[in-house]
Amino acid sequence: MNTASLYQEGSTLVFRNRVVELRFCARTGRWYAMRDRVSDEPVLSGGEIQAPVLLRTNGRTTATRGRRQWQSLIDTDVIGTRTILEEYDLRTIASDGTEHACLMLRTREGNWHIEQCYTMHPDLARVGRTLTVRYGGDDEALLRDVTLRLPPEHLSSRSSRTTVEVPGYPTRTGHMARELPLGDDWDRTIGDPFDVGWEPCVAGIASDSPERSIVSWCHDETEPTVLRMLRTDAGVCIRHVAMAADRFTAGHELAWGTQYVEYRHGSWTEALSAYHEWYRSVGIVAPDSPRWAEDMRIYEVFVGYQPLSDGVTRRSRYATLDELAGDLPRIKELGFNTIEIMPRMPFPSYAVIDYSDVDLQYGSSVELKEVVRDAHGMGMRVLLDVIVHGVMDQEAAANADGRRLHESEDAEQLPRTHPLRNAHPDWFVRTETGSPAATYTWAFDHANDEWQSYVIEVFCHYLREYNVDGFRVDALTWNLFPNWRRDLPYRASASVFGSRAMCERLRHELHAIRPDTILYTETTIPVFARAFDFVYNYDIQWIYSALAVPTSRRGFAYTFAHPDERIRASDLGQWLAHRAKVLPPGVRTIHHLDSHDTHEWGRLGQYRSEAFGPAVARAFFALCCFLEGGVMVFTGAEESQPSCYQRMLSLKAEIPALRHGRTSYDRTRVGCLDVFCLARFTEEQTVVPVINLGPEVIRAEVRVNLDGLPGARVSGAIRDLVDGDETCHSVREGTEMTILVPLGPYQARLLEIAG
Repeated sequence: MNTASLYQEGSTLVFRNRVVELRFCARTGRWYAMRDRVSDEPVLSGGEIQAPVLLRTNGRTTATRGRRQWQSLIDTDVIGTRTILEEYDLRTIASDGTEHACLMLRTREGNWHIEQCYTMHPDLARVGRTLTVRYGGDDEALLRDVTLRLPPEHLSSRSSRTTVEVPGYPTRTGHMARELPLGDDWDRTIGDPFDVGWEPCVAGIASDSPERSIVSWCHDETEPTVLRMLRTDAGVCIRHVAMAADRFTAGHELAWGTQYVEYRHGSWTEALSAYHEWYRSVGIVAPDSPRWAEDMRIYEVFVGYQPLSDGVTRRSRYATLDELAGDLPRIKELGFNTIEIMPRMPFPSYAVIDYSDVDLQYGSSVELKEVVRDAHGMGMRVLLDVIVHGVMDQEAAANADGRRLHESEDAEQLPRTHPLRNAHPDWFVRTETGSPAATYTWAFDHANDEWQSYVIEVFCHYLREYNVDGFRVDALTWNLFPNWRRDLPYRASASVFGSRAMCERLRHELHAIRPDTILYTETTIPVFARAFDFVYNYDIQWIYSALAVPTSRRGFAYTFAHPDERIRASDLGQWLAHRAKVLPPGVRTIHHLDSHDTHEWGRLGQYRSEAFGPAVARAFFALCCFLEGGVMVFTGAEESQPSCYQRMLSLKAEIPALRHGRTSYDRTRVGCLDVFCLARFTEEQTVVPVINLGPEVIRAEVRVNLDGLPGARVSGAIRDLVDGDETCHSVREGTEMTILVPLGPYQARLLEIAG
């Protein structure tokens, strides 16, 4: 039975269940407080002076190119600061066999009507807030985005140690709340502003005395949200900015997903422990993958040459696909089992010229078939890298920001106007003025059903014709702006996540042809998880420059990172553990130190071994091989130290605990700040990777909790599987083992303690 209730107490509406209560202003409808009914203490408070929902409307876009179009606005209006509560009511809704109470608040400001639904489970301290926006004016209005605010947290008023947590974001764990800048949005959590929505968008505030946590996150499968945090005198305020956008005329409505806030007794880690169950409840779970894909060791290649910004043209190792075919024995000998073929450089590169012209897109179609045939004959797999964000023609090349495509000798290969723009103008995004929207390509509208069907058939044709084993899908959310074309059957911002549904359709169609086909994407957004076997590790790229200072005189491109962010190796395990808890269940990551993107960032044409030095790069590559999931290397990165790459890849292939074992970050402890360690284990084997990420010779004391792991030897010498020596010594006491590990600068060891 639902025990939630609603009553009015003076000028306050009180909505509560058995464990928490929410308080609202009866005149404005503002949500201003949340209380813990068990301890009778405030959780959130002080929200009387802030609007819980803000709409940004009208204005105009100042840019038609680049990924900042969503943010490039002037003269916008803000709705939500002067709302009046028109009506409210309490409803009961059924979900998963349980009755939930829903408080409906209908507010109005001018011609805008905002309906909020606050939903409670009878026995949980979790509140979900959904939103419906309706317009009542006679003219046309544009909704640009929606900001949802929580009242300020109250934990820091009761605890000397209150931290702000943003798992999966490019920043360290455990930022002290009192150290956040007062009065300004804390933008450290959002990473690169170009890549809105790539992180899980989970925020938390935790105190240690007593242990309490507030967790907030959003879910909507149509567009992403941006996390913002504001420290005020009353506490830290969590904000989510939803990219919901559309044209409005009288009576038009837009419904947006759910913002959640949950209060939990216990530690922050415990608060995250239930997050996977929430993912399952909304159906966001990674698919089962074919057995062959459990051990992906990918060699990423491009064919042709690469123009760089300094005027230097760097030729690939492979001028033709035939040269790649001739190098397959060397690649296999190094330890790779998968080839990923990028679009040919410099055209079409990461743009579409003609999907049907494989000779232009990848190289000779005859040679492509030979590469696939020869690779299969050696027991290797082949992936094609396919671009879906937009098309290139001479007009786009002439206007491409910073890419100098129009200066290339190959620009004449481009059509003057791309045929798809003429034949299917409705497949492309427009600004609100009707101008074509673009990054460096003309932007496809990923929500367009006809375009989706066209692209799905492209993939299916490649699978049938070239017998490849899967696809890497590039930049699914590269077109990070609404489609303002009139008379769309969906809202303007549906284009941003439009390819989510396309990729789920794509997976179904590919598996109907060949069930063991895999899909791999650089897009780490959780709502895409259902379609893909693997994702990139873009979310940890910031870690390299946070752990080590680049030494290259040519500079270093800080993409997905903050130049002043510093962490120690001892912080890394906790960050990775928290990230794992907020990614959907079953998500598998392909880890890389060098990819074509990292090589090109800043137009430097620089490998990480050049940026950090060979010793640091070896340690980072070992980290990529020791973590759960697969590993990828970009052409040429291995050339500076091939024996290192070969050894690490062989360990990845030969050690079951590395190949498909589980991972634990909390079973190992080490006192040295420069040492990173974890446990990888199967039912028969346990290994402990240990990496010195500092420049000094050290002797680390690693403690391992063996409870529930395969039986380990009582004590004695421990073998290092990297070089075969037994210089590490262990002592076991009950379920804990202490291992003394000598480590040179940036040395990586793999200690087998059971197996």
